[in-house]
Amino acid sequence: MKRMKRTVLGIALLALLSIFVIAADYQFSYTGAQMETLFDLSNTISGTSGILESDGAGTITAATAGTDYYAPGGTDIPVTDGGTGVSTLTDGGVILGSGTADVTVMAVLTDGQMIVGDGATDPVAESGATLRTSIGVGTTDSPQLTAINVGAASDTTISRPSAGDIQIEANIVYRAGGTDVPVTDGGMGAGTHTDGGILVGAGTGAIEAVAVGLTSQILVGGGSGTNPAWGTDIPTAVTIGSAYIYRAGGTDVPDGDVEDDLTIASTKVITGLVGTVTDVDGFTMSAVQGRGYVVYATGAQTIVMPPAVAGANFSVECHAAAAIVLNPDASGTEDTIRLDGVDLTIGDSITSTSTLGDLAVCTYYAADKWSCLTNSWTDTN
Repeated sequence: MKRMKRTVLGIALLALLSIFVIAADYQFSYTGAQMETLFDLSNTISGTSGILESDGAGTITAATAGTDYYAPGGTDIPVTDGGTGVSTLTDGGVILGSGTADVTVMAVLTDGQMIVGDGATDPVAESGATLRTSIGVGTTDSPQLTAINVGAASDTTISRPSAGDIQIEANIVYRAGGTDVPVTDGGMGAGTHTDGGILVGAGTGAIEAVAVGLTSQILVGGGSGTNPAWGTDIPTAVTIGSAYIYRAGGTDVPDGDVEDDLTIASTKVITGLVGTVTDVDGFTMSAVQGRGYVVYATGAQTIVMPPAVAGANFSVECHAAAAIVLNPDASGTEDTIRLDGVDLTIGDSITSTSTLGDLAVCTYYAADKWSCLTNSWTDTN
């Protein structure tokens, strides 16, 4: 087999020599030593890869693997010769250059990892919070987006219509200090109201405010579509339910709506909550009259007070310069009087100063005792 290889190579070399001879006319020339070398190579070339090299000066020698050429299974081709400098690469790994040095290979990226560079050193694989910070969407970053869609591709788009505002599908989101919430969205449509003004509706328009009224005015309606206004009088024919409110200068009060408030008997007059006494012999107040009655005395007389029971009270006003005497009730256990904070003896009465305008206000103080506050009435033994 070796002999066959040498024979084949010898024939190839002779063919090469023939080419050299033929090419002599084209200025190829070799010395006898060079020709001898060519013949010697035919005996040794079978021990090489069959690759020759020339030194450029006419010397042809067998090339050396790893130095003059790279063969499969031999030395790794370096980066400087267009290779990688390594003979194995991580399956799925990203290859990184290192100048003229051998390339390096990153580990296979895990799910969710991204390659992030810093502009100077080798890029690295990052994920999670580290990756978000590196690409500008971390918790301390404020990325700018034209709009975002929530939950769907287009039906819930959040965007910025103007400085400080956001909108959802072109509908402004109301905020403090922003656009006033209109009535149609449940707001009032106004960002300020008259201090003390009464607010009135205006359909779908902004709430309106009626000017502040005076202490002498009342608010009077203006009818459908008209705001109420302040007035100084109750309008004619104002009703509560179906009953009129009568006023001076308004609708006349019919006789049927006038209740007699005076009951006259003999020479004394007692009225609902107001009573006037004119008889010279005086009279005895009933328990009913001791419940809030006011007695107007127009002449000198003696009045027997009603029983002192819880909740009882009455007053006596002197409408004449005459002495008025108040005697405690003695129909049962005789009552006593506490005059201007001083307890009197049982059976003692009190007497006015016989001056127009004398007043005594009597209220229940304790069981069988009245407390009378007066303008200097005196104890009458």
